[in-house]
Amino acid sequence: MLGDPADAPFRTGGPVYRPAQRDSVMREMQRAREAQQAARDSLRDLVDQRYAEQEAAKREDRFELRLDWTGIDKPAGPESFSPAFHFPPVAQYMTGTCWSFCATSFFESEVQRLTGRRIKLSEMWPAYWEFVEKARRFVRERGHSRVYSGSQDQGVRDVYRKYGAVPAEAYAGVLSPDGRHDHVRLSEEFENFLSWVEEHDLWDEDLVVSYVRALLDREMGPVPETFEFEGRAYDPQTFLREALRLDMDDYVTVISTMKQPFGEWVLLDVPDNWRRQEDFLNLPLDDFYGVVKAAATSGHTVSIGGDTSEPGVDGVEGRRSCRPGTSRPNASTRRAGSCASKTAQRPTTMECISWAM
Repeated sequence: MLGDPADAPFRTGGPVYRPAQRDSVMREMQRAREAQQAARDSLRDLVDQRYAEQEAAKREDRFELRLDWTGIDKPAGPESFSPAFHFPPVAQYMTGTCWSFCATSFFESEVQRLTGRRIKLSEMWPAYWEFVEKARRFVRERGHSRVYSGSQDQGVRDVYRKYGAVPAEAYAGVLSPDGRHDHVRLSEEFENFLSWVEEHDLWDEDLVVSYVRALLDREMGPVPETFEFEGRAYDPQTFLREALRLDMDDYVTVISTMKQPFGEWVLLDVPDNWRRQEDFLNLPLDDFYGVVKAAATSGHTVSIGGDTSEPGVDGVEGRRSCRPGTSRPNASTRRAGSCASKTAQRPTTMECISWAM
């Protein structure tokens, strides 16, 4: 039985808490070091600010190379033509999904041409699944696959073939109240996550795809498995086949480049072909151009994908494009012709087009 400690003067004292010992010299050195670091940080902030201001000034004073329209007989506008059916253009806002808006618009026109129905399709449906497929291939290729924003119209075809299609009313793909698409945060988190996967050698496809879909659901909203359209229940595949009546095997991709043999299926070696597909039919330039002209004169629409930084593309000059007549194109086509994209070579003649916004 323990007694009163006062009754045992011979016993030593136990452990106690007391203020930590503070060496005055060490404290002085620490304060000096912190002051020096603060001074360095302050200087770095001033330098960073100066360079940021210089970069901002450069952006404000930036010039870009554009075509001189003086003396060019240009169309007055889209009203000068008899257009095939298409819905009004839709803004992609802060996304890298121009390829989806372009090809989706093309397929809307195809649906009207084939069935007479005017059905607005979801542009974000292909974009959602393109993120998923990029993550899937990134895992399978152990990091050797592009995951950054950007793709081609074949992406829409591949998504339709694998996942089907949905109308815009079934999937908007945007959660912001103003309805404007902003994928900046989504893209950053998507790319950072896959970088982490590679860094930690985590090549579990199901786990990675599951996380990516959770991220997409949070940023874009979950995609529907079934939906109703005009009083009937569909899933995406039955909607593609029965409502849209689109068969993806009816469409091929055509390019014209002297780097590859003509008349063969080849690889279009550009970053946006992240699937590295070798399903591009390479045609001589005259044959390619003939396909595009035949499509347009036969009532088909033509989807043109190109670099808007090219001098001939001018959204200020009445939203017009002027392309050299001897351009070297890349295109997708529906057996009789449908989608095209061009890269300029040495010009000999000029072709001008106008577009509506």
